[in-house]
Amino acid sequence: MVNALSNGDSAAFKKIAGTDYLDINANGTMMTLISMLADIPNYKGFSVSFSEKSQRVYENFVLRNGRAKFYAGNQQVGEVFYTQGWIYREKRWQFVHWQGTTTKDFVPVK
Repeated sequence: MVNALSNGDSAAFKKIAGTDYLDINANGTMMTLISMLADIPNYKGFSVSFSEKSQRVYENFVLRNGRAKFYAGNQQVGEVFYTQGWIYREKRWQFVHWQGTTTKDFVPVK
């Protein structure tokens, strides 16, 4: 998922995402798979650092959560607490959900 985003590669993201993918990002914008695929080229060059990770498994569904810091080059441009959902179906793991909530710790550079 991170490689697809940082490469701005919509085709790679589509290969790992479920058709029912739903994203609610930190600014409250909801995106479906179709809108996310159109937006992915905008993330080219970004990187993500994950910490405070945990995972809960419910049969064929996994929730992962933690903290993610987003960078454009060496400049941190965002930080969120996130939850992502993965489901095993059709003989593969599919990325079906992302939700991020801005942390109180991050202060954007102006």
